[in-house]
Amino acid sequence: MMWRSTGQLLTYTRILFHTKRSCTGTQIKNLSVKPFREMPGPSSLANMIKYSGRSMDNFHRDIVDGFDKYGPLYKFILPGFKMVLTCDPKHIEHVFRNEDNPAMRGIDSSFAKYFASKGMKEGISGEDESWYTHRSTTAPNMLQPHRNQGYLPGLSEIADDSVASLKEGRNSNLLPFLQLWATESIFYVMFGHRTGTNFKTPDKKYLEFTEAVYGAFESEAKLAIGFPLHRYIKTPELRNFYRALDVISKFTLDFMEKIKNSPSSLPAGYECLFEKFKREEKLTDDEIIQVAITLLAGGVDTSATMLVSTLFMLSKSQRAQEKLFEEINSVLPNGQTPNYDSLNKLPFLKATINEVFRTSPVTVGTTRQLSKPIVLGGYEIPAGMIITLSTGFKSTQMETQTYGDVENFRPERWLRGNKDFHPFAVLPFGFGPRMCVGRRIAVMELSLFLVRFLQKYKVEENNLPEDQLGWHFGIVQRPDRPCNLYLSAR
Repeated sequence: MMWRSTGQLLTYTRILFHTKRSCTGTQIKNLSVKPFREMPGPSSLANMIKYSGRSMDNFHRDIVDGFDKYGPLYKFILPGFKMVLTCDPKHIEHVFRNEDNPAMRGIDSSFAKYFASKGMKEGISGEDESWYTHRSTTAPNMLQPHRNQGYLPGLSEIADDSVASLKEGRNSNLLPFLQLWATESIFYVMFGHRTGTNFKTPDKKYLEFTEAVYGAFESEAKLAIGFPLHRYIKTPELRNFYRALDVISKFTLDFMEKIKNSPSSLPAGYECLFEKFKREEKLTDDEIIQVAITLLAGGVDTSATMLVSTLFMLSKSQRAQEKLFEEINSVLPNGQTPNYDSLNKLPFLKATINEVFRTSPVTVGTTRQLSKPIVLGGYEIPAGMIITLSTGFKSTQMETQTYGDVENFRPERWLRGNKDFHPFAVLPFGFGPRMCVGRRIAVMELSLFLVRFLQKYKVEENNLPEDQLGWHFGIVQRPDRPCNLYLSAR
C-alpha cells in the first residue's frame, strides 16, 4: 500500500469545477509582475472543444503537452473556472513554503461527503476542523520509524505467501493479485491480524473489497469532471461511489467484529494502529473506524500499481534488475529473511523505487489553494486560485534539465554521490502537513515484496507488443492493459 490518504490521491481530475474559494483577494502591487490574464495557456473555448465528451484517459499526456507548449507554468481555464499548473520545482517549493495553516487543497472530497452523509465530520480526507485531529493522531503513529518496526515480520510473511503463489513462466494480469497483497498488508498494519486471503484462490469477499476500492476511485474521477450536480442531488455516479464505500465499510466492520476478542499478532512490545488509537483515546470509536476506512481505501490501488510499475520496469531493464539482485544477495545471502537493519543496507533498492516514482508516477501530484496572492514565474496568482503542483509529470525540457538522460531507467542517479536534484523535483508522498502519513510503511512494504520476489525469481524481458504497458489517467494512474510477466527461477 502506498498509504497516501484519499486527500493526497485527489489529483487534477478532482479539481474541475470544484473550487472552495473564489479567486479574489488583495492584488500584488509590483509593476514588474505580470497579471494573471497574461499567463500563457489554452483558451477557455479551446478547452471546451477539446474535452467535450472526450475520455480523460490520456489527460496526463495533455498535461505534459501543455508544459512543452507553454512552459513550466500555465493556466487552464473554463467558463467559471481557472487553475494554474506548474512543474518547476522552484515554483512548487515556493507554494509549499507559503501554504496556509492548515494547508488547503481547495477541492471537494467525495469521501468527506460520504462520511457527512453518515453524520460524521470530514476527517483526514476533508478540510474541516476534524482534519487536524485525525492527522495529529495518525501521523506520529505512522511516520516515526521505531514505531513501524513491529510490522516487519508480518509484512515479510505476507510477501512470502504472495510470492509463493506465483509461478515460473507467464503470470497473467498481475494487478488484481497485487491488490490482494496490498489489502492483506494494509489490514495487518491497521489491525495486527491477517485477513486470511488465499492468493491462489481468493474468496469472493476479498475480490469484492478490491473491486470496491477500484470502483470508488473510478467514480471519484467521474464525479470530478463536469458540472458538479452531485453537490445538489444524489446523482447515479454518486450512488455508485456510496455503494462502493458501503462495501469497503462493511468488509472493514465485519473484520473488526471477527477479531475483536483476539490479541494482535504483532511482536511483543508493539501495537497495531487500531490498538494505538484506542489506547490514546484521542478519537472516538466512530472516528477510529472512519480513519481506518479512509486509510484502507487509500492504500490498495496505489501500492499495487506502484509494484506493477516496478516489476514491469525491471523486466525492461535487465541490467538494473541484476544489479539490484546482486545487492540483495550480498546483504541477504542464500535467501535470508530481511529485517529492519538489512533493509537499511540496500541503497540500490531505495534508488530503484525512486526511479520508478520518476518514470511511472502514481499520481500527477497535489493541489494547493492559498488565501493570499503569490507570484510564480513573474506572474501574479490571485488568492483563492487552485494551483496544481505537478511533481509527477514535467515538460520534456524540465525533465532533461533535472535528470539528464530521461529515457533510461537508471536508479544510480538517486545514489548518494551522484547529481543532487532539487528536493522538490519528485515528491511521491507530498510535503508539509498534508504529506502522506504512511510513506515509511509504504516503502517498507514495497521493499519487502521486492526483496522476497527477487530472491526467488527473475523477471524476463518481454517484448511482445500486446504486453507493453501504458497508462490511463485517473486519481490513481492505471495500466492500460493487463500486466503479464514472465518469471524464471533463480
